Amino acid sequence: MRIVNILLFNLNWFACVIGGAAWGSMGLIALLAYSAYVGSWRKDIRLALSLAVCGWILDSLWIYFGVLDYGSAYAPVWIVMLWVGLAFTLNHSMSPFISKPFIGGLAAAIAAPLTYLSGAALGAVNVLSTTGILLISLTWCVLFFGIFRYLQLHKEKSASLENGKNPYAY
Repeated sequence: MRIVNILLFNLNWFACVIGGAAWGSMGLIALLAYSAYVGSWRKDIRLALSLAVCGWILDSLWIYFGVLDYGSAYAPVWIVMLWVGLAFTLNHSMSPFISKPFIGGLAAAIAAPLTYLSGAALGAVNVLSTTGILLISLTWCVLFFGIFRYLQLHKEKSASLENGKNPYAY
């Protein structure tokens, strides 16, 4: 099922980058349907809302600091939809990184510049600063290490509760 999740995310990525919010909304509906089908929509929605806010703030900061140019003063809706779509992969196609958050952070650091540069090649964004792309990479490394570490701790706590153990006892 992980392959279905990553395929849906990639379709969502292309839909958002090429078709904006209108096409991206169809991709998000597909990812939400997948999430509902596998029974994880509640936790996926919480991650999606968190990453929507985080992504909007980060991409708006990149605009403010002259790293990226979307042709607007703030991050456009379609880029926020990409962040939401990304959230729908964390417990699925990217779930192996939950047990290895450091590797997940490194993978994000590599993926970040590739993602933005690919979007630029398709005309969706202008990358104005090579140094800024490195800062985005570092930011993604720290952010996704934190996300995967949080998910790891949450998974361990849930496992302890299921086994009848107090996760707060020493």
